[in-house]
Amino acid sequence: MEQYLIVTDIDGTLIPKTQQVSDLTQAVFRKLQAQGHEIYVATGRMLALARSITDQFTIPMGIISANGAVIAQDNQVKTHLLGQAAALAAYDICDHLDLTMRLFTLTDTYHNSRDESALAHMRFLRKRVPTSRMIPLKSRTDVLVIADQVTNGLAVNRAVDNRLIQARREFMETGLFSLSASSETNIELIPKGISKATALKQVQQQLGIDGDHTIVFGNGLNDVPMFKAATTSVAMADAPQAVLDAATAITEPVNQDGVPRFLMNRFKMN
Repeated sequence: MEQYLIVTDIDGTLIPKTQQVSDLTQAVFRKLQAQGHEIYVATGRMLALARSITDQFTIPMGIISANGAVIAQDNQVKTHLLGQAAALAAYDICDHLDLTMRLFTLTDTYHNSRDESALAHMRFLRKRVPTSRMIPLKSRTDVLVIADQVTNGLAVNRAVDNRLIQARREFMETGLFSLSASSETNIELIPKGISKATALKQVQQQLGIDGDHTIVFGNGLNDVPMFKAATTSVAMADAPQAVLDAATAITEPVNQDGVPRFLMNRFKMN
């Protein structure tokens, strides 16, 4: 049997809002790994939050986190950092546009949020990671203290206005970031030249598995570059139209176990 690399986004692709991996997903992944296939997650989450999902499995899995800035394999972790200038620019732009900002290290979230609903959501995501901290940033000096640890960031605006459009323009003008989005309410701030796709290509090269033997699943715009590194790219049926258009196949939404059902059909599993 030919060996495949199977790579899936996490939120809205592998798991629903409950943060719980389904029994079917667990069973299918166990069987595929037993057959010799490699399984990775690829997410915008920081490493600690990605591991809170992969730890639900009884099999070892590779992790691409921080939108490609971090690759974790076994006990080895390789990182790209956002950089001091980019971290400061993120703070300044979000501050003057009054946007929520989050900067991530491997384990902790640094933020400027005062909105209780946003804070509650961050706490909910961390319920399986009691050691992960949420630390407020109150000044540029605070940013400087942690800048050498930051892997990626996020600018968020849930209001119906043009501030995200303006922020994206200003982020681009700095020339310090790769930009993407995992929803219509955010901008993913990624180290320059890095994406899920660059990390995936590195994993492919390391494993000796080419694009013809790679299957990628995703539901966000930050997954689209990764689609181009795989002959088989699968979008969730409820993904934005731009994601659907970029994929070579479509599967059911996450609450209908779209990922394991596609894999069961692809690998002719009972």
